[in-house]
Amino acid sequence: MRCRNGTVFGNYVDNLKKEHGFIDINGLITTIDAPGAASTSVAGVNASGAIVGVFSDGNGVAHGFIDNNGVFATVDPVGATKTYVVGVSDAGAVAGSYLDSANNEHGFISLNGVVTTIDIPGSNNVGVSGENAAGEVVGFYLDGTGATHGFVDIGGVDGMLHISEISHSHVANVNAAVKLGDKVRVRLESVVIERGFLDFAAL
Repeated sequence: MRCRNGTVFGNYVDNLKKEHGFIDINGLITTIDAPGAASTSVAGVNASGAIVGVFSDGNGVAHGFIDNNGVFATVDPVGATKTYVVGVSDAGAVAGSYLDSANNEHGFISLNGVVTTIDIPGSNNVGVSGENAAGEVVGFYLDGTGATHGFVDIGGVDGMLHISEISHSHVANVNAAVKLGDKVRVRLESVVIERGFLDFAAL
């Protein structure tokens, strides 16, 4: 993948079948391996050069990480059995999801070591895709029927854009249809006051 500053990042598998993360800055490729990891994958790089991703330990358990200019730290929310980091904002907010002991998936944002869990009422499967400069959090969740919905958290008020409302044509995968930072024109369909919830439809 390529981030806004032109850095290319991703992962590769060596001839011993071990997965490594990498970054490519103007043709200079650097391998990224979490200390002691069985495998490492880079998921994002911000404008300050902070690198985030996921590594598997010797037991095959997934953990999030941030490598902030050579200072490596594990990102695992309290109670996490597996953690998946998917990106980092220019302000350093690490975004992702984690599984708890009951195998429920929770979204989270971690900023300066403070983890904020993001859950949607009625869902046990929430993932956070990122946080923008204004502090608005975007992600997805599955409802009780298994349908995928996108959401935006605007200062504590959740807004939902159902997968069926993303486009006038069929959308099978939210992540393939919209990405963090995409501008999507929507109309407000309803306000659910008792849940502090906004329901949107694409224009």
